[in-house]
Amino acid sequence: MIFNMAKITLYGLSRSGKTCYLNAMSQALGQGIDMGGRNYFTAICPDPFQQAVLDSGFWQMTDGKWPMGTNESTTYTFDLNYCLRLIQSIEIKDYRGALLNSANPTDSDAQNAIIEGATGSGVLLFFIGADVVIEAMRYNPSAMTKISFCNTLHGAYRKREHAWEKTPVMIVISKADLFESYGIDREEAKQFIVKRLQPFFGRGTKMTVGITMVSLGRNLQNEDGELSGDLIVGGTAGNLHIPLLFSAYNFFAQEIERVTGELKSNQTSIYNTKVALEHELGRSSIARFFVNNETSIRNALESYRRQAYAAEQQKQDMIDVFSKIGTMLKAGADIYIDGELI
Repeated sequence: MIFNMAKITLYGLSRSGKTCYLNAMSQALGQGIDMGGRNYFTAICPDPFQQAVLDSGFWQMTDGKWPMGTNESTTYTFDLNYCLRLIQSIEIKDYRGALLNSANPTDSDAQNAIIEGATGSGVLLFFIGADVVIEAMRYNPSAMTKISFCNTLHGAYRKREHAWEKTPVMIVISKADLFESYGIDREEAKQFIVKRLQPFFGRGTKMTVGITMVSLGRNLQNEDGELSGDLIVGGTAGNLHIPLLFSAYNFFAQEIERVTGELKSNQTSIYNTKVALEHELGRSSIARFFVNNETSIRNALESYRRQAYAAEQQKQDMIDVFSKIGTMLKAGADIYIDGELI
């Protein structure tokens, strides 16, 4: 149950929480989350240097310091495992947020390179900080344009990606503990974003779109780089697992669809081979004495049956994991398929 390497693109303007999320997520999913029956899902960075960078950022937070923002775009590799079995290797591209909405003409080529780099992504994750959402709910024009910039980025992606509707999108509202600090209902804030980004959630798109909220703890504040509040990282705390579960969910959905196609093809081959065998057995004994295809046809039939059995077993195994992921995913996110909330 190993899929091809997939690419996940993280979009978010400066201070949207992408890098801090990656630092914390690598710790939480490195420990693993119980999918039920002590079957654990993990995300492990197999590159020691990359993990050291992530660890360093997390240690800064445990020491009461907020990590510096990303000065350059970075790619991290993670292996997604279920019961220690590799199911998907992914590349997560964390783009330099300050560059995305730069109005400096000298940044134009670098901006285009970022958009080009997202081509072929298996999943797009758009990060929006809760501080921006709160300001937008107060009708702050700057905050509202920052949220709308998701439309600009996705529009640029659609122009470069032929089958763009097949790329799932998740809106990740980071720093979600701020809503409690400001007395704002999370559901109200979430619906505000759904309204502001309504083209993503509309009908007729044929897209899978999710929206979730993540946080690294309670009452977290940034006071001139000093971290105050309660840092809580581990397991399913703060929904840190949801963006990667969303990615895995969609990888499984695509793979199940592919295997289902293989099964249909095998069934057709089995049917056609049975017809060929009946035709062969219906030939005269004299004709079959000179040219007898019965053995080769039966061998082919057995081969197709073995392939169909293996594909059916693979499909059932994937559906089992897919179902568990879906249950946990929907507990922490709203998922829309072609505009319908599932």
